[in-house]
Amino acid sequence: MPKRTDRIADELLLANGVWELDPTLPLSPRQVCLITGLSADQLKERRRTRPPKPPFPFRGIDDRPGSALWYPLGEALDYKRTRLPRPLPALAPPTAPARTFATFLTQALPTDVWPFQRSHDGQWLDFFTALRLGRWIDPEGEGECVWLTLDAYLRETALWAEQQKSAMAARLLTRELAPSSTTGGEVSGEVKTVRRRGSNRRSL
Repeated sequence: MPKRTDRIADELLLANGVWELDPTLPLSPRQVCLITGLSADQLKERRRTRPPKPPFPFRGIDDRPGSALWYPLGEALDYKRTRLPRPLPALAPPTAPARTFATFLTQALPTDVWPFQRSHDGQWLDFFTALRLGRWIDPEGEGECVWLTLDAYLRETALWAEQQKSAMAARLLTRELAPSSTTGGEVSGEVKTVRRRGSNRRSL
């Protein structure tokens, strides 16, 4: 069986013009992962669920174990589009909107917004960073995505940090209150040692 080669260069997939390409162009699973941020395992799991979850591969008469698997470009782009937060009504800030997350954190106005995704433990992360991290912060590929102002993001982050601190304190308290299996042995050993020394003194 000849080795499968990608039909589209990765450089084209990462360029803004990818949205203008023919949606029926075939992508390898690796390239679908590159566009969507899903891992290879997540992509395989989404095919195996009943019913399967998008993005969907081509359906052909040769679908059988071991056959080459291809995805339509349009499927990958549709998945990526559905992961983006819904657009908000147009705002008219006096200055240009932030272009990077770092700029948003340092220069955002009260009405400026930025896309975020919730991780599996409830933390809000920069959407584009979360997209690159994929399964590490969103194992199921179903994390909530929203637009937040800087004030809302900072407030949510402080609340999340407080919850994490409380959970840590609860775990430490539980660990401290849990009975130790070695305490009894250590105390018993100390008592035996004292008695032995006392016995020696009496014999002298």
